[in-house]
Amino acid sequence: MAARPSVLYVEDDAAIADMYNLGLARAGFDLTIAGDWRAGRELLRSRRFDVVLLDIMLPGPDGMEALAEIRSDPTLREVPVAILSNSELSPEVHLRAIRLGILGWLTKSKSPPPMVARSLRRWLKAQS
Repeated sequence: MAARPSVLYVEDDAAIADMYNLGLARAGFDLTIAGDWRAGRELLRSRRFDVVLLDIMLPGPDGMEALAEIRSDPTLREVPVAILSNSELSPEVHLRAIRLGILGWLTKSKSPPPMVARSLRRWLKAQS
């Protein structure tokens, strides 16, 4: 893991993205924001990230489609992915995400940046 772990956050709400960017930067993370999965895909293919945070409700391909694509791509399938979303989806969607190998699922409204930072550190430590 890098001195400042790199995080790709795919989030279409600029205000939320800015809040997490500021909070995670203060906690020692290097956050890169993508406003949709198409931009996220390009970033993920162009550089290495220690972890990806995905929102579920995205314009265009949603977070579950993005997760499925990451897991089906041989060059990306090993990238650690966590969900950071306010989407209250069915238990089947949560189970599918777990089966696709997410690190965890955090609810934005219940997960301020310091809590997300703690979770990221714990997950990244477990990965190493």
